[in-house]
Amino acid sequence: MKSKVYIIALAACCLLIAATAEANHYESARSLSMGKSYTSLARNYHAIGVNPANLALSGGNNLSVELFSVGADINNNSFSLSDYNSYNGEHLSDADKDDILSKIPDNGLEGSAETGVSAFSFSRGSIAFGVTGHADGKANIDKQIVELIFNGNTIGDTVNISNAYGTGTAHVDFNLSYARKLKDFGWGPLNWGINLKYIYGIQYANVEEADAYILTTAQGIESEGAVSVKTSEGGSGFGVDLGLSAEYGNNWVFSMALSNILSSISWSDNNKLNTYVFTWENLTVDNSDDDSVITSDDYEESIGSFSESLPPQLVLGASTTYSSLLLSFDYKQGFKDQGRVSTTPEISVGCEAGFFKTFPLRAGFSLGGAEGSSAAVGFGVNLSPFFIDFAYMSTGSLAPIGGKGMGLAVSSGLHF
Repeated sequence: MKSKVYIIALAACCLLIAATAEANHYESARSLSMGKSYTSLARNYHAIGVNPANLALSGGNNLSVELFSVGADINNNSFSLSDYNSYNGEHLSDADKDDILSKIPDNGLEGSAETGVSAFSFSRGSIAFGVTGHADGKANIDKQIVELIFNGNTIGDTVNISNAYGTGTAHVDFNLSYARKLKDFGWGPLNWGINLKYIYGIQYANVEEADAYILTTAQGIESEGAVSVKTSEGGSGFGVDLGLSAEYGNNWVFSMALSNILSSISWSDNNKLNTYVFTWENLTVDNSDDDSVITSDDYEESIGSFSESLPPQLVLGASTTYSSLLLSFDYKQGFKDQGRVSTTPEISVGCEAGFFKTFPLRAGFSLGGAEGSSAAVGFGVNLSPFFIDFAYMSTGSLAPIGGKGMGLAVSSGLHF
């Protein structure tokens, strides 16, 4: 029984919360507040995981030490906070149910979550080291499940549930970045950089199968289904990021980064395939306690090691200054749909107002990518050598409020 409860709970976590898979982590609160248009702006240890070539750009500090950086967000593809407030605790009319169902795409209710934590990072000149933790993932629930909850199942109708999925990982990366000047041109220097990372896998979970049907007859409800979840409690691997950066004149910086151009995580610690199967035969209210009507079983099978790669992504960036404004632009192109990396291109724009050097104000937005659209705001406090930054992002909308998700980040460090 305990095994059965474990399987159901694990599958529910993967399908409903998706709180853990690698994707774009929060490089810093400054990055998030500028709509993640940060590829040409990252300096010092912030260049880790963004573009290691930026370590050779001018404008960096001789020594930078991170105190902490943490960020998280959660979003879905259907409902905003205002939708939740409108319907939570209310009696739902048929019109309300139709409105809710109309907001869910045909491919299902999709949710995702991301967390990122960074600590013990520092940089000196063109070398940087950092420890970053990641947890990120995505899951989907079939729209027919929600329709069944709201409207029930009429006699003769069959509901097939086959679009459900969930996947995720959690791991810690130990990064070592290095950059140097490649060549001086008449318009400015061109730099190259590399980031090598050792990946320590913490947890892996993936719904391998989630399939069921529900048929209502005059005699009762018939149903049959299975849920299989592959899990691992640890592994290890590596990753390689490459980058180029260039300064053009006094006001422009251009940047190109290839993240996870090579990567692999081998999961090998206590690998399991957990399967739960069930059958209902003419289930009614009167016989719901009859063991002959509801049959189920669960299996736990040890499996061998398996490998997963992290999603590669190309990012192009540019930034410039205009009076007291810093403007940045990014273009992201993933080569694999996984976690927050998407083969759908993403364009982001950010702005930082430095009217008050000790209190910079920031804003940005993005279009495309895994989240569709987002808008962000934030600010920083600079009391040299100490700084702290705060950021808020609304996802699924170009308005700072009213989106289908939200993200928060705060980061702090010392620049000498």
